Amino acid sequence: IEQHLYRSATLIVVVAESTLPYLRERGIDDNKIVVIPNGIDLRFLQSAVEGPAEIREAHGWHDRFLVSYIGTHGMSHALETVLATARQLKDHPDIHFVFIGEGAEKDRLLRLGTAAGLRNVTFLREQPRGSLPAFYRASDVGLVTLRRLPIFTKVLPSKLFELMGAGCPIICSVEGEAAQLVERAGAGICIEPENPEALREAILRLRARPAERQTMGRSGEVFARTNYSRDALAKRYLEALCEHISPSSSSPR
Repeated sequence: IEQHLYRSATLIVVVAESTLPYLRERGIDDNKIVVIPNGIDLRFLQSAVEGPAEIREAHGWHDRFLVSYIGTHGMSHALETVLATARQLKDHPDIHFVFIGEGAEKDRLLRLGTAAGLRNVTFLREQPRGSLPAFYRASDVGLVTLRRLPIFTKVLPSKLFELMGAGCPIICSVEGEAAQLVERAGAGICIEPENPEALREAILRLRARPAERQTMGRSGEVFARTNYSRDALAKRYLEALCEHISPSSSSPR
């Protein structure tokens, strides 16, 4: 069925460059494939209902060095690695970890954090969508994590674009195309997935180098806004449709 759909399609839109070899191996013509990645809604990022200072004040984070994970707490995300790092850094009271979101692993992670007595970790339930830009900007570092599996070398987590668009430096614990994007953008540090020690070293490095964090945040924001605006991507999508769909087609328009 998959092969039939690929061969029958007039146009195939993929969201990552790493998908192209997969299609080529199946004999799909390059001329009918276009890459249009996920991106950011600039209006959403500019519509924050709260400021980062208000977020920190409301949760008692004040001058803490804030390391945040915002998104799905699933089996794919290796968040127990982040808890292991938090355990290693529990003697650094100025470093605080924040987990925001829901998912199949949320309750287990809560139990692990409680059992370990981690006072440097806060778990929050899913927040209103409009509050997320303020949480991004309140964070000193945003985490993007996935397990170390071959399948994840070909994905671009959508949270990458929102973190970059909000000017938040990234620690990318994902191999493959995601890491290449972060490096190309100069938006953060890339580390080996599921490695608590590597995550610890990256956090300590960025905590000690505020100028480097600022540069990464600015670079990521410029890169995302220049290359991944949803308005620009929608225009590319429309152009691809117009190019591949003939006006003389008998199909409904």
